[in-house]
Amino acid sequence: MRANVNNQYPDEPGGITLEAFLNLLDKVRKDSKGWRCKCPAHEGNSQTLKVSCGGDRIMVHCFAGCSYHEITASMGLRPRDLFYDALTDDRRREYQLNHIDKRIQTANNIIYFGDTAMQSGTITDDQRKEYSQAIVDKHLLIDERKAI
Repeated sequence: MRANVNNQYPDEPGGITLEAFLNLLDKVRKDSKGWRCKCPAHEGNSQTLKVSCGGDRIMVHCFAGCSYHEITASMGLRPRDLFYDALTDDRRREYQLNHIDKRIQTANNIIYFGDTAMQSGTITDDQRKEYSQAIVDKHLLIDERKAI
């Protein structure tokens, strides 16, 4: 079975598609044998995670040494969720909400530090832009969360 990258979820009951999986990751770029992205299981900005299709599953390999258990856990998934037919509607909803909650928390952190910098008068133009974008993102994420 190939990953269904045209729809968010495959026609089969349950399962996460490659597209939905990649949407949960940061700094995703296509390469000759799949995708490279930032590994969610460890700190750092390098694209150390390799993602590819492997028959009936999504294959992951972190060149920094993270296990697939650590990678999936950091995304709110279980290793079996990488098999296209393993994800139930409830589990899909749970990890979507978990991912949105993490993104809302990131926006809240940016807003908090932006508020602090504004109050002290030390905010830079770049920080002000990031602060403004975080406010917009937070509201969009809250709306997205309500729709799930």
